[in-house]
Amino acid sequence: MAQIIRDSIVYKGKKYRINKQTYEAICSRWYAGEGEEKFASVTQLQQPLKVFALWKRHDKDVILKASDLIFILFGSAMHEVLRKGAENLDNILSEKRLAWDFEGYRITGGYDAFEIGLEDNILTDHKTTTISTWIYGDRIKDFQYQLNCYKLLAELNGYPPITKLMVDYFFRDWSKMEKLRRDERDKKYPPLGSFEEELKMMTNSEINQYIRDRIQEMIGGLSMEDDEIPPCEERWKNDIRCKHYCEVNKWCNYYKENYGK
Repeated sequence: MAQIIRDSIVYKGKKYRINKQTYEAICSRWYAGEGEEKFASVTQLQQPLKVFALWKRHDKDVILKASDLIFILFGSAMHEVLRKGAENLDNILSEKRLAWDFEGYRITGGYDAFEIGLEDNILTDHKTTTISTWIYGDRIKDFQYQLNCYKLLAELNGYPPITKLMVDYFFRDWSKMEKLRRDERDKKYPPLGSFEEELKMMTNSEINQYIRDRIQEMIGGLSMEDDEIPPCEERWKNDIRCKHYCEVNKWCNYYKENYGK
């Protein structure tokens, strides 16, 4: 399990440090799947192969900065509020963990909300994110695979057939003033600070094959030495993801060779 440190920074001669109560909240491990026995979670299935393997091998040595986890705390807080709100609705189940063994490899995942309706059974995932996610659409494919995996896990566990998949957006940087300013020139700006959107549903056969293919790829990666695993393909412009958003880059030969650390 990774260690979380209460980090600080000196900026323009003044020291800034994360609040102790905020730090303790971050260390509370809000993730519902913490400690569960599994080969991989649905979220981990979507990780680059090298990141997945390095996390598997070095997770106890990973050191995370609390300041880098603030937005995860925002998302966790939003999930907790929505979970409490669902307690007053008889037809909605919320925050349930699911698991299934695929040829002996346990895959787990947790949906945010499952609504049993007269016409549709709807699986929803709440996303606290930035407006760029909506404008550029670079995460839609990830969201689609994630929710389809939850759909398959739910139905394998005896849930009634799911007929709709929805992503529920909460844009933490949305501004009404900014929307009014952009309306004349930028039609891609989110129309509201929060709304839901339906995602394309895959067949259970397609998603089953996706999961099995990912498991086999990951097994192959785990059989290699760290430096033998191919570098990640999606490193973002100027390797920003590699340099600033990868918690296991200290064990990555690509990172060490290119950035000398």
